[in-house]
Amino acid sequence: NEYKCVKCDFSELNQLNVSLKNTVELWEGKLIDLYKRYPELTYLSGKQFWIVEKALQNYKELKSQDEEPEERLENLGKILNEQRRSVIKSSLVSEQSISTDSQGGKIFITETSIEGRYRAILSLFHHDNSEPAVNQILFCTTETNWIDVRAFIYRCFYSSSNLYQLIEPERLEFNVQDKCCQLIIKLVEYNPSHKFKLGVVTTDIQTHLINGILRMDIAKTVRDNELLNEGDLNKYVKILVKNCHLVSSKIAGLGDSSFDQIYARFLLLSASNAIHFDIGSIENINLLNSILFCLCLFRSYSFSQTVTYLPINTFLYFELESSPFFKLNQDIYIFRYLESTIINDFDLNNLIYEESRLLYVARYLYAIDKKIIKDKEINVVSEQSITAHMCIDLVNKYFIQNKDKNYLSWTQFKIFINVFYHLFNGFSKCGYFLVDTLREPQLRMDIIQAFLDSSNQFTSISVKSVRENQSTLKNSEQIEDLLNKSIVRWDTIQPFTVVFTHSNDPLFVYKIPRDVPKSLQLYFNVLSRKSNQWLAQGTNDIFTDYNRLSHLDLFFKLVSLSNKYWNKAICKQCFKQYPYQDSTCTECRIPLKKPKSTDTNDIKQFQKEMSEILEREYVITPDNYIKMLLVWLRISSDAPVIIMGETGKFEMNIINIPLDLYL
Repeated sequence: NEYKCVKCDFSELNQLNVSLKNTVELWEGKLIDLYKRYPELTYLSGKQFWIVEKALQNYKELKSQDEEPEERLENLGKILNEQRRSVIKSSLVSEQSISTDSQGGKIFITETSIEGRYRAILSLFHHDNSEPAVNQILFCTTETNWIDVRAFIYRCFYSSSNLYQLIEPERLEFNVQDKCCQLIIKLVEYNPSHKFKLGVVTTDIQTHLINGILRMDIAKTVRDNELLNEGDLNKYVKILVKNCHLVSSKIAGLGDSSFDQIYARFLLLSASNAIHFDIGSIENINLLNSILFCLCLFRSYSFSQTVTYLPINTFLYFELESSPFFKLNQDIYIFRYLESTIINDFDLNNLIYEESRLLYVARYLYAIDKKIIKDKEINVVSEQSITAHMCIDLVNKYFIQNKDKNYLSWTQFKIFINVFYHLFNGFSKCGYFLVDTLREPQLRMDIIQAFLDSSNQFTSISVKSVRENQSTLKNSEQIEDLLNKSIVRWDTIQPFTVVFTHSNDPLFVYKIPRDVPKSLQLYFNVLSRKSNQWLAQGTNDIFTDYNRLSHLDLFFKLVSLSNKYWNKAICKQCFKQYPYQDSTCTECRIPLKKPKSTDTNDIKQFQKEMSEILEREYVITPDNYIKMLLVWLRISSDAPVIIMGETGKFEMNIINIPLDLYL
């Protein structure tokens, strides 16, 4: 409708406002009346009424929407009440019961701490002989509105004689507390003999709502000594909570997630489903406590307008972050009472040796161990020849070695397998190291041994040194200093290792030329004397002292890892790469730079020009070059990489900028 203003006359709009207010008041009155007769309607609000109505129409439970909204709402209430399947239990009262008066209503008020509220909730249910149910609890927050609280109070007053609990009402706005207090008083005054039970759990008894309720004769304060003690509470929770399991370990990567999967798959075959919750650092521990408390006890939780329900036969596995800085098994209340498994050791008996990459690496390790690889290719060792027992023995010998088993993890093992799969695969495909190419078979063993000797470089920090000192740290400065000392540096790096380029050419990494195996030096010196054409660009200038190489020299080696600066068009401003035929950067709107042709000299000139452009932003040094190679090796091996600054934002750019711009 259109409402015109004529000479500042808003009378039509004012009439509409009055009409809408009357409509709302009539609707509210009808809704309250239906709350009393059909308490199931208290679970719905707003559009939810009509969403449920539509769902019931699809199942032919309701007729079409021919009636007025009030009639439709009443029909909906009738259907919902008929469908309620909950069994109303007899109101037998035990000797311990806090509800000793069979006449009229009762309100029980318990003051406790934030941590103690869950003990209070369960104690009230236990002493009342009521079976806890999520629809009988309302956790108040600063976002809880009057509509939610009003519906809950009517549900409590008219549903049955079950105990309902209002949790932390002090979080409600003052006007909501005031309306809530007035409504409770009015309902009791109009129906003094009506039976209902309301529990109020609060962390601040000196609030407006609590003060108003305490003036009523039916209100009773429940003291702390009347609540369940720790032993009885533990027994009670174990009766209520089914199919929930807590898993943690002293350090990350010991197999918490794998335990969840194996336990659900093999030990609990009767389960139809299992859910794995991976819990780390928490921003709002109170909210998480409420969610997990309800999910474990009641298998349900309401996220505003969305309700979640998990069947009782669904197993819930909670995996906790492994860190001395987080005590989640104590901070999350319900976790104190769950069955738990703490994984303390790296157990090779859990090794799934059929995994393809593991089998490939195991075949190589077997060929190395038996010296088969010296003069034969890897294909002579079949997958079928590697048994689980052999695989474990090889891992013990080449991965565990002299490492402290208290600090080994599956994460480290996976990195080891992924990196060595990449290295061994590159070695098998590298034309320089094929059996038919080499005159001196010992060279193959020298290269392979270099791989094995460099295995500890693939973990960026020393897990052992960090874990041993972490728990004694007092502040963030000490933590930062510890991590800086644990990071792999140029002055502590393994003397020699190899990285393979995108074309499977070797790129050797060493501190000084004498760290390179003698047989390897002799072999490439012979190739170099034959012709430089034998050597790939990144491999050329073999075994030069890196400390004497310029930015351009290191750039040539670095770009050999990928084909970005070989056959691509590059933006000089953002360094984004495009297909060779493109001419303009879609982001910067400037011409792209590219080699004049695919001729080797043109490509090298193009790389030189790009090196000069990049040098204005960042100069490659031997120290940073090795960091880039190690990060690149991990990325190309599908191993996890976290790039962080060592001493600040500038240091972060050491790796972040080159890897983004150079590769």
